[in-house]
Amino acid sequence: MVYSLDNLLVSMFVNMATELRSIGWNIFWHGSGDTDAFTGGSEQGTVSLIQNIPANPTFIMGAVAGDYTSSDKIVVPAFAIDVQPPQRLQRMGLGDTQWEREVTIKIGGIAADARQQAALATALYDWLQIGDDDYFMPISDYDTNPSSPPALQAAEVWWANIVTPEVPTEVDAIRYQINVELILRYVE
Repeated sequence: MVYSLDNLLVSMFVNMATELRSIGWNIFWHGSGDTDAFTGGSEQGTVSLIQNIPANPTFIMGAVAGDYTSSDKIVVPAFAIDVQPPQRLQRMGLGDTQWEREVTIKIGGIAADARQQAALATALYDWLQIGDDDYFMPISDYDTNPSSPPALQAAEVWWANIVTPEVPTEVDAIRYQINVELILRYVE
């Protein structure tokens, strides 16, 4: 399957990192410990991208992300992405082997304070072009060639929603949350 869960997940991480870096954020790849630095004018800070947030992590605020690569320590702000298994919607034509498919993607994030929460939520809102018709997300085939993946047909962002709850009863490191849910549609 070309639109594998791994291809969708890695493409979402790469697309999100590209968008955040373009507006001034350094990207800390939590799994590898690498940092992609912003090279423009006004730097916003560093965002950690992590495949999933463990059950009982230690959240660290105001630290250099590269100093914390263990899976139980997460530098805030941070985002994790979860790709749900795709669902078949309908065949593209009578007797056709291709299906229109839909996949739900959830992005969970935490910010250090209300200002950072608002800035990151706005960046994600702009990236996903919520409210615009016909926005397509680039997807690449990392399974075939991880170092130089060929582009697949882009997936349509069918629906997206962002909520930014503040949970006053939580510690500051997880008080300011950013939750995104989106649905992509593609043909395979």
